[in-house]
Amino acid sequence: MKVKSTTRKKKDYLSKQDIAEYLKVDRRSVQNWIEAGQLPAIDCRTVGASRPLYRVAWADFLAFCRARRVSVRQLLREDQDDE
Repeated sequence: MKVKSTTRKKKDYLSKQDIAEYLKVDRRSVQNWIEAGQLPAIDCRTVGASRPLYRVAWADFLAFCRARRVSVRQLLREDQDDE
């Protein structure tokens, strides 16, 4: 798994792809969680865009992982190992 090293250091928000890579699931699963209200996200699409461009705050992602009993430490450790 290779997640950009800037994810935690410079970004305050994660894309669906970032989350999918962390959790080793398909982006559609992340989309379903957002649409079901299980994973809070904001829509960052530009004016005139027809499809939503969701971003998830780090705090919301971590809360989502804790609620699902996903080892956040393991996720972050794997990310550091890949750098």
